[in-house]
Amino acid sequence: MMNKNIRLAQLHDAQSIQLLLEQLGYVLPVAALAKTLTECQDNPHSRTDELLVYEQLNAQGEPQVVAVMVLMFFDYFPALSRICRITAIVVDADMRGQGIGTQLIDFAKARGRQEACQLLELTTSTQRIAMQQYYESIGFTKTSFRYSLVLS
Repeated sequence: MMNKNIRLAQLHDAQSIQLLLEQLGYVLPVAALAKTLTECQDNPHSRTDELLVYEQLNAQGEPQVVAVMVLMFFDYFPALSRICRITAIVVDADMRGQGIGTQLIDFAKARGRQEACQLLELTTSTQRIAMQQYYESIGFTKTSFRYSLVLS
């Protein structure tokens, strides 16, 4: 299950994470990300999700974060089951097509099994047709629509 390139995000990853999340359309201040990462490090059992990064060596031989994935684990009462949900996943645009996304999905499957989950699920924008096709090609099935309502 272990993948030496995948690890829990740390405070020093905030800038890299911000840039990757922008590729998904989320514009977040680095300070807010840093605060969340600090809280995760200070009290890792206070959250139901895990913020993970995929790191590999760049041309200079230095570690570089090139992907982010967030996993959430929760009990789903109507089906009396436990679910692992990928709430965010992004590979840097310049690094796509190298199997990094597949490694992240495989990691999520293994983590879900570790957490006694019966289902791995994810959501994606209706506009990301290529991603939907990719997810279906690796075994995911479209099972529902997700609706949202802004509360604030």
